[in-house]
This record gives sequence, C-alpha cells and structure tokens, in this order.
Amino acid sequence: MFEDLDSSYPNETLVNSVEYIACVYSEIAPQKACELRSQVFEARRRIHGIEHPITLSALDNFVCAYSRRGYWAESEKLQLQIIQARVKTLGPTHTDTIQAAANYALILMKLQRVEEAIESFAAGGEFGCAGAW
Repeated sequence: MFEDLDSSYPNETLVNSVEYIACVYSEIAPQKACELRSQVFEARRRIHGIEHPITLSALDNFVCAYSRRGYWAESEKLQLQIIQARVKTLGPTHTDTIQAAANYALILMKLQRVEEAIESFAAGGEFGCAGAW
C-alpha cells in the first residue's frame, strides 16, 4: 500500500500522510497502526537521521503504538534509545527528554519493575538525567 516509504528517497508529503493514517488506525486497527508507525519511523530515519527531533518523535509514536499492543519489553528498549538520543541532542533538562524519561518509568511500571521505575523517574536513572527533576 505504501511502497514508496520503502524507497531510498521517500516523499516527505507521503510520510506525513501515512503518519496521519496511522493516527486514524490507532483506534480501529492497532496492529496496522504499529506497522504504519514503524514505516514512518524508518522513513524519517532515512530522511533526517536517527537523532533528528522529528525522527525521535516518530520513534516515540511507534513505541506508544507498540505499548498499546502490550509489547512492553520491546517498548522499554526503544524508549531507552529515545532517552539516550534526547539527552545527547537536547540535554538532560529539556522537556522532551524529561517526557521520554517519564514514559520510560511508565513502561517499567507495566513490567512490574516498580522500584526501578520510581528510582528512574525521581533520579534520572541510567540515562544521564540525574538532577533533571
């Protein structure tokens, strides 16, 4: 359906359209939304690079869709990548970094790692955000 997203040079307008369609699918077809979010992330990564804010937002949307499907262990790994990239590009006290850390703590809660979640949220954990709160 969206084969152009797999090309070496995907069209930015097409990527935006697929991202919008993924939003619509998130409520009616969550698995399809995950697939589309993955395609959007990969296209954004190819266009902008892995550390670009729009790419990280696309990855964050993918993690959110993945989490809604119950893929918590996979979501944890990806969310940690988001945090690390946001710390590197935006710094530990940027609101996007703090939000990513809060999302990470929520994922840890879903994994029944409550103490680790509390510590990570309160102290910045292992991702270089110590003192950010």
